[in-house]
Amino acid sequence: MTIEKRQKIRKSVDTATPVLNLHSGEHFGYLVNITKKGFMLSSDFLINPNCIYQVTINIQQDNFTLEVGAESLWSESSLEQGLFWTGFRIIDISKANQQSLEAYA
Repeated sequence: MTIEKRQKIRKSVDTATPVLNLHSGEHFGYLVNITKKGFMLSSDFLINPNCIYQVTINIQQDNFTLEVGAESLWSESSLEQGLFWTGFRIIDISKANQQSLEAYA
């Protein structure tokens, strides 16, 4: 039996939700789920833990975009070859983006 360690209920994303690295403008991965405090990303490359990123999350199904500063907390290989999961904590978000996120998550 698996013991759930998550402290927040996550909202899963039904459609492919791209996440972009604001500094490079490059595709960073796809949003898997999100809370008011963090999110999980699926990517085709390993993202090192304990790094800070500025990202844009384009939530198309609800027609809004979040720009946040996030710290990578952990990263692991997926069962699917060539894919990785990474957990992030949101460390910087504007009030407007926070309100949108709270309404969404």
